[in-house]
Amino acid sequence: MLVITGPGRSGTSALSGFLFKLGFITGDYPYNDRIRGGHEDMQVVDINNRIFRGEAWSAEEIKSVDKRVIKDPRFFIPVVLDAWLENRDDLSFLVSFRDLGCVNQAYEKHLQYFSTHQKVDELPDMNKRSAHFFINVFGQGIPTEVLTFPDYLDKFDKVVDSIERLSDLQIPREEGKRIWDRWMDNKKVHFRR
Repeated sequence: MLVITGPGRSGTSALSGFLFKLGFITGDYPYNDRIRGGHEDMQVVDINNRIFRGEAWSAEEIKSVDKRVIKDPRFFIPVVLDAWLENRDDLSFLVSFRDLGCVNQAYEKHLQYFSTHQKVDELPDMNKRSAHFFINVFGQGIPTEVLTFPDYLDKFDKVVDSIERLSDLQIPREEGKRIWDRWMDNKKVHFRR
């Protein structure tokens, strides 16, 4: 199962939105144009929120997720990642990574939408979360590719090649390029380094 993840506000919804527009269902959480985020699977979000909060969850819930591709930035939370890695051996990760200072600025801009999930004062530990993620997935040899946001917005072929290497998804190049060119908009990116 392909997991699109990365620190929140790092372009994960750009990638999942592209796949959504191609007909690959990446989630039933509706896209919110105001914050440019969404396309998350509510079953996965519910499981991951409960893991994060220390509430009851079961290995069977994780094992029962039957999707080709999912998206959730919460996989960058160590306890969430660990739970999935302990219960699934079919994961691959497409990471959308962004300068963490820009992540912090993007959270501050949209803080009212994220106050129940992450707060700006929690973001200093994003370095630790990122290190935990990369040490574990690379250390365990889990197929993982990293794309740098917003740099990849003009690298259609590179992104499609990564998706196809990590999953069984086959992206129709001509149709995909048309969708990519309409969906990806560098002018909407705030906070660059």
